[in-house]
Amino acid sequence: MSFPQTVLRCGFSLAVFVCASIGTSIGQTPPDFLLNATPVTPAPSDPAIARALRTIQPAQIEKTIESLVGFGTRNTLSSMEKDLPPGQGVSAAADWVAGQFDQISKDCGGCLEVHRDTFTEPVADRIPQPTTISNIYAILRGTDPVQAKRMVLVTGHYDSRNTNVLDARGTAPGANDDASGVMRARAEQAASSFDRGFRCRRRRGAGLERLQPFSQAREK
Repeated sequence: MSFPQTVLRCGFSLAVFVCASIGTSIGQTPPDFLLNATPVTPAPSDPAIARALRTIQPAQIEKTIESLVGFGTRNTLSSMEKDLPPGQGVSAAADWVAGQFDQISKDCGGCLEVHRDTFTEPVADRIPQPTTISNIYAILRGTDPVQAKRMVLVTGHYDSRNTNVLDARGTAPGANDDASGVMRARAEQAASSFDRGFRCRRRRGAGLERLQPFSQAREK
C-alpha cells in the first residue's frame, strides 16, 4: 500500500513530536535549550542601514556577474598571454574592477581611495613562469577619531579557473567562483551612503585560484 509523500512526511513529523512528548512525560530531562535558553528579541531596524541596503538592486548584481563572466577567462596566468582578444583575460577584468571602484568613488564625492597593488609572483606550484598579479582595493575612511585604528576588511577574488588550473586561455566563466563574491563591491556603494565610525577596506585579489596565500600580496 502506498501513501502520498505529504502524508508520509506529516506522519513522520507527528511521530517525532509524540515521541518527544512521551520522553518528557515519563521523567526524562528536557533538552538543554528548553531549560536554559533565553528567547532572542530581534534588534530594531537601523534606518540608515535599511536605506543603504535599498541601494543594492538585483539588476546590479546580475550585471556585475555577467560583466565578469564576459571576460572569458580570469585565470591568473592569463595576465602573461599577450595575444588574447581585446577585453579578455584577468588583466582586463582587473581594469574593470578598478573602474567600478573609481565610479563608486565619483558617485560619492571621492569617498573611496582606490589603489592597485601589482607585483610579479615568482615560479611556484601552479605558477609555471613569473606572473604579473594585481590586487585592487579601496579604502572608505570613517569619521570617528576614537575608532581611527579600527578596520573592517571585505575581500573577494576576481580570478577564475576551469578544470585545468594551468589553462590560461580556455573558458573559465567563474560566475559563482568568484564573480558573485566580487558583487561585494556593491557594499562600497551602500556603505558610502551613511555615516560610519570606522574605515573599511575592500579588496579584490587575483591568485586565490592558484592557492596562493593572500599575504603574498603586499599591503600598502
